[in-house]
Amino acid sequence: MVLSFFTNLRSDAEIVSSIHNEPFLQPFETTKGHTRIVIIAFCIISCIHLTILYNLKSLANNNKKKTSILPQEQDAIMKMSYQATNLSVNFFLGCYGLFTILNAPSSLTLILPGYGSTLLQRITEFEEYTFFSSVQLGYN
Repeated sequence: MVLSFFTNLRSDAEIVSSIHNEPFLQPFETTKGHTRIVIIAFCIISCIHLTILYNLKSLANNNKKKTSILPQEQDAIMKMSYQATNLSVNFFLGCYGLFTILNAPSSLTLILPGYGSTLLQRITEFEEYTFFSSVQLGYN
C-alpha cells in the first residue's frame, strides 16, 4: 500500500512537472482579452473610490461649515473611502464567485474524485474563472 502511494505520487509529480515545460506566460492572443478586463476593472474601481472619496469630503465640509479639513480628518476620510471601496469590490467578487461556482458544474466535476479527471485537468482546465482573477488584478 505504501509502495503504491509513492508510485502514484511519482507519476503525479511527473505530470505536474510536464506543465512546467510549457512557456511561463500565455500567448498574447490569450491574454489580450484578460488585459482589457484588468484595465476596465481598474477604471471602474478607481471611479468608485473617487466617488466615495468626493462624497465623504463634501459631507465633512458640510458638517464643519468651513473650507479646510484637518490632516487627521483627511487621513480618516481616505481610510473610510478605501474601506468602503474594499467592501464593495469584495462583495461583488464574492457574489460573482458564488454565481460562477453554482453555474459551472463541469469544473466542479473536475475536482471531485471519481469522475475520471486527470491531475493535469484539475490544475489547468478552469477557464471560466479567469474573469474573477482579472478583476482581482485590476483591483490590486
